[in-house]
Amino acid sequence: MDLKIKELKVNLSKKEIVKGIDLAVTSNKFIGLIGPNGSGKSTLLKAVYGVIKPTFGDVFISDKDIKNYNKKSLAKTLGVVSQFNNINFDFKVIDIVLMGRAPYKGLLEQDNKTDYDMALKALSQVGMIDFAQKNFSLLSGGEKQRVILARAITQNPKILILDEPTNHLDIKYQLEVMSIVKNLNICVLAALHDLTLASQFCDELYVLKDGVIVYNGIPNEVITEKTIKEVYDVESIVHINPTTKKLSIEYLPPSLH
Repeated sequence: MDLKIKELKVNLSKKEIVKGIDLAVTSNKFIGLIGPNGSGKSTLLKAVYGVIKPTFGDVFISDKDIKNYNKKSLAKTLGVVSQFNNINFDFKVIDIVLMGRAPYKGLLEQDNKTDYDMALKALSQVGMIDFAQKNFSLLSGGEKQRVILARAITQNPKILILDEPTNHLDIKYQLEVMSIVKNLNICVLAALHDLTLASQFCDELYVLKDGVIVYNGIPNEVITEKTIKEVYDVESIVHINPTTKKLSIEYLPPSLH
């Protein structure tokens, strides 16, 4: 299954935020969107999963226009972990995660043992099994983020959309969450702000600036000192581990002269 975005444009408050983007997620790849705040990453993702209506362009899942999916079939296919997890009612964590099974249920159909087993397994994967009976509203931001990821895993989607999935997480859980997502072996499209994490886990990166893609390719080709200066206006030194070929980035403070 794959996700393709064709000539997508989004206007907000009469301003063009996303300016004709083409992008593809195929063959169970982990694709990252990077770029500075205001570059259009989150807006693009919201247009993909339907929170914002595009001004122009199309989104296809396996060559079928996303507009032609009904809500239930789309929910079985596309999972979303967004930045903000505001839930108006105070549910227990296990109930939040079980919401991921809703697309597979008939009207008034109750959750069964399989549903609970899937939900508990997902909570265990994200390190939240001990919180299953706690109220969601009492969790920290990072804990909420992991619960929402567990809900998406329980949904068993073929494509996963992540909007800054490591926000509010300490380093340990950043690495764990990214590893979990990588090992799902499904198509992933993620907006990421941490360039080192993006380089470690993404198969391919799209760099956005002012609503357009300025670079695209494998991480070691895309994340360079030149690109970081051009896109983020920051001087840096990019180090590549000779054994793993993974990169790390040293950011240089701005000159005060």
